[in-house]
Amino acid sequence: MPSLTKSETQIARYILNNEARIGLETGASLAAATRVSEITVSRLLKKLGYRGIRELKARLMAIDAEDAVRSSERFTRLLSKSDSAVIESESNAVRKLSRQMARSEWRKMAKCLYSADRVFVTGFQTVRGTAEDFARRLGIVRDAVRFVSTHEGGLVEWASPARSLPDARNALVLVDIIPYAKEAEKTCAIARRLGFDVVVFTDEFNNWAYAQTDMVFHAESKTGLFLESTATLNSLLNFANHAVAEIDPEKSRSRIDNWFEITKELDLF
Repeated sequence: MPSLTKSETQIARYILNNEARIGLETGASLAAATRVSEITVSRLLKKLGYRGIRELKARLMAIDAEDAVRSSERFTRLLSKSDSAVIESESNAVRKLSRQMARSEWRKMAKCLYSADRVFVTGFQTVRGTAEDFARRLGIVRDAVRFVSTHEGGLVEWASPARSLPDARNALVLVDIIPYAKEAEKTCAIARRLGFDVVVFTDEFNNWAYAQTDMVFHAESKTGLFLESTATLNSLLNFANHAVAEIDPEKSRSRIDNWFEITKELDLF
């Protein structure tokens, strides 16, 4: 998505959201449905490596066939994948994160999370714990970081007068993967309406987040394991935390030194 133009992104989102009916579409109907020119549709298909919509349809049919046997394929992977192959696949996914970190939006994200007056973090379903862990770790690097749960608190943290603090800059970090939570996009939309900066850390299939923010970062989840991997997502969040700390190393070090003094008094370790 980051490499596509605005018009191309509209077409890509339409294809992803309407995969079941793409078989009935033509280049002209796809252009009409997305309100772009047929030339733009052709340009996108060519950019994606297809010679036309017919070739795209053929590829989607092949993917459907793969999906039909996915469960047995998962079992086969358990029997056939060697440990070294799995480790190599996971390692490749982590190495690919360099592409995300090379984007200008990565630096923008780090500055945003460093300079915001308050940072709110949320995550859903199986990655809620991942989001909570990121909130705690970011809270070591800077203050005023809070995990919020839409189910349990209903975003009461954003109600007046808290959001009426003069000139306050707020940021929301959202972590989500397929199957995306219903409230994920709604939460981002509410945050934007309230003037928050929004950052999304997600998997490689997310196509809705760009409607809310350009600070969207992807971690590969399909690495050949029995279940989709979250290791790369965790690495991405660790790199993000490091990027925030890097902006002012002395300030980050001073904060962690002060924290160690407090924990000594608590005698926790």
